Amino acid sequence: MNDTARPSSKKSAVLLLSLMVVLGMFPLDVMLPSYPALANAFEVKINEVTLYVAMFAVGFSISQILIGPLSDKYGRPIMLKIGLVVSLIGVMGCLLSNTHTAFAAARVIQGAGCGCFVLAQAIVQDVFTVEDRQRVRIYLLSLSGICISFSPLLGTYLQYALDWQGSFYLFAILALILLVQIVFYFPNLQDQPLSAQTQKLSLVKRYADIVTFRPFVCSWLTSAMAFSCHFGFIAVSPIIFLETLQVSSLAYSLVLLLYGAAYVVGGLVATRLSKTLAVDAQIKIGLAISGLSGVIMVSMIQFQLSIATVAVPMIICTIGTTLVRPAAASRAMEMFSEKAGASSAAGGTIMFVTAGSVSVILSNAPLPPLESLSIFIVIATALGYAFNKWGIPEGPVLGDTEAGSSH
Repeated sequence: MNDTARPSSKKSAVLLLSLMVVLGMFPLDVMLPSYPALANAFEVKINEVTLYVAMFAVGFSISQILIGPLSDKYGRPIMLKIGLVVSLIGVMGCLLSNTHTAFAAARVIQGAGCGCFVLAQAIVQDVFTVEDRQRVRIYLLSLSGICISFSPLLGTYLQYALDWQGSFYLFAILALILLVQIVFYFPNLQDQPLSAQTQKLSLVKRYADIVTFRPFVCSWLTSAMAFSCHFGFIAVSPIIFLETLQVSSLAYSLVLLLYGAAYVVGGLVATRLSKTLAVDAQIKIGLAISGLSGVIMVSMIQFQLSIATVAVPMIICTIGTTLVRPAAASRAMEMFSEKAGASSAAGGTIMFVTAGSVSVILSNAPLPPLESLSIFIVIATALGYAFNKWGIPEGPVLGDTEAGSSH
């Protein structure tokens, strides 16, 4: 949608985007407390339950690559509707599964449907003005952090009340609400058709134009470095708190609540800075804060391992993350405005693959998890500075297909 979108359209978009963020936490984060129950239900070892996460990731990764460019051609609403319906079919399959294999297959279907959530970046690009886009992305990132911090408590309650099926029931209810909103209340999300030149491009050629444009890739890699610090912490935090420090599940949940509060603080700081600082300056400040947190963590763990030595540096790191990610993502998305769907999918894939690789490396590193995490944060900061330098376009950000052809 163009820069003259009605205020009512913007409010509807914020509600839709918020529901997409909330829904996005259910297939992975909220389900975590149900791992033992799933293992018992399908008679597998608890470590084999991680296969369900992998199967979801397979469906999600493949579908988002297709959904992005298809939404450019056919519009965001139709792809969102299809994605939500497919995800509901997958959820129904999970609830009706009576074997390990059937449940894993249903998770692939659910993941394929959830691939439509990658369109959040494209919707921001369609509906909001240039001045509003970064602030909306900051809000969505802050909301995501809050959802992640509350997900263990919510997952534990749903497990207690409804067994492992609880998170799937609630996902289905929220997905239906979102589907109704799109069908009956949400205005047309995209009123700028593809140009005749872009229409002729194949899916492969569209992606080739995008991923061979260095500033675009490097801007998303800058965001990915910041996101990987967060994702790496989430991946190893159960090992650090529940196994190494032997804290209770309640104490672990409270730590994550503080972690979520850091997203709110970081969002407020990022919103204020976005009004006065250029994107490059905001990214550099955020990276400096993240790097400082890594140095603090390395220093603190040399003396004594405790909840504070883990939580305090990660809270500082999170503030840096909320400065970097929205700014870098906004800069990247401005480079291919007409191909916002494909750009969103390409950026999501870069983020997903980078963060997933980092979590695997940290989980299997020879050093203790916290030491590995602290070293990675320092390395990620250095890489972030390099990618940010390479991510600055020569001259003004061009916007549509011109950006891809300028290199």
